[in-house]
Amino acid sequence: MRAGNAGPIRVEMVSDTVDVEPSDQAARVTVRRRGNVHGDASFTWWTESGTAKPGRDFYPAIPSVEHIPDGRDSVTLNVPILSTPRGNSKSFYVVIDRAESGVAALGARNLTMVTIQPRD
Repeated sequence: MRAGNAGPIRVEMVSDTVDVEPSDQAARVTVRRRGNVHGDASFTWWTESGTAKPGRDFYPAIPSVEHIPDGRDSVTLNVPILSTPRGNSKSFYVVIDRAESGVAALGARNLTMVTIQPRD
C-alpha cells in the first residue's frame, strides 16, 4: 500500500505563505489531502483581509465548498488579484474550515498568508 493511501483523510494547506508577483493575475493556494485518496474530500474556504483590502487589492472569496476529487491528492484555489498600483507589499489570508465529507478532518495548517508584492 502506498503511503498516500493509508490512514484517515486530513485536508490542509500546503504552505503557511504564498507570494504573488506583480505580474500574477491570481494567488494560487494549494490544499492537499493526506491519508486515503479514495473518494471525494470536501472543505469550506474563504478569504480574509489583512493589509490587502477586498475589492481594492484582491477579489474576496465568500465561504464556499471545494472538492478534492477521488484519486487526487490536492486542489489549487485561485484568488484573482486586482492590478492596482502598490508601493508596499500587502497581505490577505486564505482560510479552510469544516471538512465537509464525513470521513475527512482538518489537518494542522488551515490558514495561508498571501503577500502581494509591490509594483516597481
